[in-house]
Order: sequence, then structure tokens, then C-alpha cells
Amino acid sequence: VSAGISCMSTCYRFNGMLRIFMLCTAVVTVGGCASQTSTRVLSWNVLVGFTTQQQEGDPWPEGARRQERAFEFLHEVQPDIIGWQELNGWTPGRLGASTAPLGLPYGVLLKERSYDLGLSSKWPIEVVERHLQGMHHGLLHGRTNGIDVFVVHFSPGNHAHRLREIEQVMVRVEPLLAAKRPVLVMG
Repeated sequence: VSAGISCMSTCYRFNGMLRIFMLCTAVVTVGGCASQTSTRVLSWNVLVGFTTQQQEGDPWPEGARRQERAFEFLHEVQPDIIGWQELNGWTPGRLGASTAPLGLPYGVLLKERSYDLGLSSKWPIEVVERHLQGMHHGLLHGRTNGIDVFVVHFSPGNHAHRLREIEQVMVRVEPLLAAKRPVLVMG
């Protein structure tokens, strides 16, 4: 198994400010076969579950309008896998109902409480691990379309804690890489 990632940046104006999104394509080759499978992946921190009210001077619209614009963007770029951060107030049902029209009928959440992580895919998702201990927001490990996907959201304010979180991710990723499995860490 070999894997490569190529990224394309997309620039657009959002509420008067220039925004840049990186849309990445993971190319996975299995067993040296001549055929390759391309997978479009996107990681998105939605800012407290699209729930915020706009405050004076905020560069982003209030939550409902942000969600509407975000899903318009997602329809345009058509990702195959999305790693989500800060899905505050979301349930598995809401995630599925929101992403099914994007062609992503499968979705899982880490914990169903504040600053939740999620994974959406056009293929079935096997949850390998939901890990919270020692992590500021947690770690969600899912397997979809033969790819081990880790969705994380590291500590925002403590560099030493982030390094410990990275170690927890690497302990899980290194054996997969040694086994030549495709791995994607998002967050």
C-alpha cells in the first residue's frame, strides 16, 4: 500500500474577508496495482457547532448563516470524507441528515457533548476507537474505504499538552504505518 496527498487551495470571499481552504486528495495505491483511488478529504472546525451569535466586529456571520454558507461550499467541492471539529449540540441524526444530501450518508461522533469531533464519509465507517483520556477534546479513530482516519482537535492554549496529545496520536498511527496501511490525521 502506498499513499500520497496532494492539496489544492481554494480562495473565496466570505463576509468581505478572504478565506483559504485546503482541499486535499488522498491517492492510495493498493498492492502495487496500476489503478489508483482518489479520495477528496476535508477537515473543518465549524466554530462551536455553528451556534454563535454574531458580535459587533466579528468577521463571520452568525451560526445559522455560517452553516448555510458552509454547506453551499461543501456542495461545490464534493468531499468524500470530512473530519469535523467543534460539533457542539450535534447528534448522530443531525450529522447524518446534514451530510446525506452531500453524498456522505455515514457519520459518527466522538462523544455527543461540547466541542465534539465527527467523521462523515460516502463509505461505511468502522469506529476503531473513541479516546478522551489525556486529550483536550478527544480523538476519534475510524476506518472508511480502507483508510484509517484520525480526527483530533488539540488543546488550544497549552503547548506542552498539545505535544502529549500528538504523542497519543503517534502511538496509534505508527503501527498502522508500519503495516503499510493508509492513514489520515485530520484536525
